[in-house]
Amino acid sequence: MSESNLAQCSGGSYAKLLNGVFLPLHSSIKGRKYAQFRRFVEQSQWWTRERLEAFQFEELRKVLRIAFESAPFYQKRYAEAGVRFEDIQTPADLRRLPVLERDDVRRFKEELRSSSYTGKLLSHSTGGSTGVPIQFYRSPESYDWRTAVTDRSYAWAGAILGNRVLYLWGAPTGHPSLWNRTKLNAYRWIRNDFVIDSFHRGPGFWHDVIKTIDAVGPAAIVGYTSNIEELCAFAHEHGLSFPSVKGVVAAAETVYPDLRERVKETFGVPLFNTYGSREFMSIAVECDQGGFHVNMENIYLENEEEGRQSDILVTDLHNYAMPFIRYRIGDTGLLSQDRCICGRGLHSLAALEGKTWDILRTPSGGTIPGIVVRHFMKDVPEVRQYQAEQTDHDRIVLRLALQKPLSRESHEFLTNEFRKSFGAELQLVINEVAEVPRSASGKVRCVIGLPMHKLRPSATVPDVPVMAAQH
Repeated sequence: MSESNLAQCSGGSYAKLLNGVFLPLHSSIKGRKYAQFRRFVEQSQWWTRERLEAFQFEELRKVLRIAFESAPFYQKRYAEAGVRFEDIQTPADLRRLPVLERDDVRRFKEELRSSSYTGKLLSHSTGGSTGVPIQFYRSPESYDWRTAVTDRSYAWAGAILGNRVLYLWGAPTGHPSLWNRTKLNAYRWIRNDFVIDSFHRGPGFWHDVIKTIDAVGPAAIVGYTSNIEELCAFAHEHGLSFPSVKGVVAAAETVYPDLRERVKETFGVPLFNTYGSREFMSIAVECDQGGFHVNMENIYLENEEEGRQSDILVTDLHNYAMPFIRYRIGDTGLLSQDRCICGRGLHSLAALEGKTWDILRTPSGGTIPGIVVRHFMKDVPEVRQYQAEQTDHDRIVLRLALQKPLSRESHEFLTNEFRKSFGAELQLVINEVAEVPRSASGKVRCVIGLPMHKLRPSATVPDVPVMAAQH
């Protein structure tokens, strides 16, 4: 399809063509199930609560059977707990099973794999938002489930697959091959996504972002929460408006009430909060009525202390290659029994206290979201735990607790990635430690920004060349 034809149908007809023809054809040719799952979740979101819960428990039993019968880690752990598969007859019975900890995944990755799974294994990793990165496997089918519920939920905010969506996001780390870059650009082109790299900033960043928004006319903007905050501030300062935008999606960082007000003032549309992780992708997303809906078809969510705001435990219903069952994700929240006025039967979160990321500063005084560190660390296999502390505008101390010696390649990778984001003058000090220090509350702050007394009052907005998908 030519650029002009794509532009003409991106307002709705292209989205219908993509979702109704191209994606089902692609799924059929590739033997994937995305299109099938997407059709399913579009319908299932309107099921009654009772029907959704029945489906969810049926899927839960399937993954539990795999864990009990073919995953060595669970077989041993559950036997020690004196629990058999036949003992899990209701959702309440799940509480008899031990919790899966992040360190379990780090230490016993191979034992968590199902010996009965013979399909393709997709390797993946987290950046370690608690300072502890982990590697894990997922199956192609579980990935299709994840993308189906993610695309379904993002569409509530106007980020409909096929309509033009602008992402204030991160860029791949390292030096992707030409083939991988070509595949990524083709993927974005087909989806009609325009991605701006918010990690590597050069002169005129926000001016270039505005130019891209004006040229693209996106139906929705998706970005890290701190990027959305900066965009609102820049737009307010310059008296800008964005008539094409129908929804703004904030991801990866905590959303505070004042940001909702700023988004409403800047764009005239609501802010849609999201909750997810690299282990599971999308977990919960807000609808236009404010319900923070859990993607029940793919995720089973529970509070460790039932009925109280407490640690969130996540079970992936479809990763048969490496089941995650009652996984302590590192956030606290409260599941709600209330029913949203939007009419969806999906469970909701009444409260969520997620991980927060400090803002880092460039030597020029601009800002970069602290999540950039997580983005780098997911690609360093030697790291067991980390903490990045900015001690001055041109100095970051990176504390690494290692599970094996840091290779020269990884050292160079970290140095190059940090300097790409913060400038060549950045002094990156890498210290190897036995354990990363904890705060008084016992938690690890994996990113620590500059202390207040070192912030420059006339800090400039950081700049980076825009990386937009070319259509």
